[in-house]
Amino acid sequence: MGAGERAHRNGQVWYHETLYGVSMMRWLLPLPLLLGCPSGTDDTSTPGDSGTTGDTGDTGTGGDTGTGGDTGTGGDSGDTGDTGDTGDTGDTGTDPFATFAGTVTVKPYRIDETGARVDVDWAEFDNVFPFGQIFVAAYDASTGSTVYYGQTNIAAPVTAPNPYTLTVNAALPELEVYAALDQGMDRVLSPLDPTGRYPDPVTVTANATTTGVDIVIDVDITSGTGGGGGIGGGTGTDINVSGDVIIQETWLAGEVAAMVYDMGGVGPWEIDWLTPTPGNEGTAEGAYSLAVGAEAGPVQMIGAWDSNLNDLIDPTDRWGALSDGAGNITNPLMIGDLDITGADIYIPLGESLSVVPFVAISGYLLPDSGDFSLYNRVYVAALKYRPGIDSPISVFDDSYDFSEFSGAELTGATNLPFTLVVPANAQTYIYAFADPDGNGIIQQIGEPIGFLSGGNVMSTGLHSLTNQNITMFFGN
Repeated sequence: MGAGERAHRNGQVWYHETLYGVSMMRWLLPLPLLLGCPSGTDDTSTPGDSGTTGDTGDTGTGGDTGTGGDTGTGGDSGDTGDTGDTGDTGDTGTDPFATFAGTVTVKPYRIDETGARVDVDWAEFDNVFPFGQIFVAAYDASTGSTVYYGQTNIAAPVTAPNPYTLTVNAALPELEVYAALDQGMDRVLSPLDPTGRYPDPVTVTANATTTGVDIVIDVDITSGTGGGGGIGGGTGTDINVSGDVIIQETWLAGEVAAMVYDMGGVGPWEIDWLTPTPGNEGTAEGAYSLAVGAEAGPVQMIGAWDSNLNDLIDPTDRWGALSDGAGNITNPLMIGDLDITGADIYIPLGESLSVVPFVAISGYLLPDSGDFSLYNRVYVAALKYRPGIDSPISVFDDSYDFSEFSGAELTGATNLPFTLVVPANAQTYIYAFADPDGNGIIQQIGEPIGFLSGGNVMSTGLHSLTNQNITMFFGN
């Protein structure tokens, strides 16, 4: 059976206030970033099912540890529960299983000097895929906590559509599915790494396969393919930060990463990989050492254990933070001009905070005058390209997200609420169109149109945007 028609569900995006006071979508995927706050004791996660981890083939450990791109000014993060259970997909129990199948297609592009998106042909890369692994996961967040019900990796992606199969627990009627690309090839999924999502919840059918769950990841290579960067105070010199990473639960295998993030939750800017030494009762620990730019100021020291053994640090792994060893998180660490020793990181530890793979752009559509009764059909979309004159409504099929209004929704309406879900740190055009004659062609002469950002490309950044109202006017 197919995954179904694409249709946006207005009014069904959940919000909460983040640590930084910025509203974001409650169901966003957690990739834990642990700040200096007491560790949580109330675990709101519920057990799910691990599904399959897919091919764990090595994609290489080389490449620059930076994530590239703009570091932003603040992470859009919120408490989603204890890190020990953020990626815990729980006991399989007796729940039946279902399968999702589809492809993940990566599409590189750049923004030219006019601000327009220009697709990049793979021939520019000699038809060789220049990025790292692709992580695919199915999850539910309808109860307020993100719970994973299956995950897999595409370990060696290619330039063509990459097929995947995801085994999920069938305890829920529907699940969200998303994919993330390790653009910088540092083997750590970052808030700046590009993501894509299947636009609608996927119906879970026990003991059956749902096909056509196809995802597109658009990759901005305006500043290069990724990597590079660092964190520091501009002195041009480094200091050394060292300590132990201590795993506080049974460890049998899996590499561990000690990492430096900035206070906005962006990173990792530096990574040290290590294989811990087993200790008593299945625990393990190992020493790390990181060069950090002198006078960097406050940073976050984060640890993660590749507990699902997929050669990638992802949201379902075990995460931890700098600690005094008594269960207290001691982030941030102040970086001056002297080396720091004894900066021990404990895994798992603390409360998991969400990073933003997707943001919401919401507001109201407003008529030029009167109401929407004569508009027949109204569309609002987050487009990848600037729309052309006399475009078919099929252009929405390649948009990040769109909503449609018709019939009784328009009769007497003086405003139409909308919410568009788009990848964080992406480029988009937000446009609204009307199709008064119902011929399936938009932006015809004399038909209503509206837009944000003057009709020019806009960056989604790392924060959700509210009150983005669009007044529609009659075009020439």
